[in-house]
Amino acid sequence: GKQRYKYPLSAIHILKAHGKSSLESHFVAGGFAINAMRAAQGMPTAVEGSVDEPIKIALLDMNLQRHRMAMGVQVVVKDPAEIENIKKREMDI
Repeated sequence: GKQRYKYPLSAIHILKAHGKSSLESHFVAGGFAINAMRAAQGMPTAVEGSVDEPIKIALLDMNLQRHRMAMGVQVVVKDPAEIENIKKREMDI
């Protein structure tokens, strides 16, 4: 007969998105569906991997844009070890 599986309800997530009908919905097996906009038109809408070459995606909870200094402000570093301390302080901000 048909084999049945039991999954905990907490492991099931439904992502609702506007623009498609329920007939065009599909199941994402062993992957992620990310509800986010593309930052540029050239970015892919979907990626597919294989067993030999799995897809690697970094999910970041931080802004990757660098903070611009005010006009006329310069940071002069004479000790290369100080650069790491500056980077650590920037990450804390």
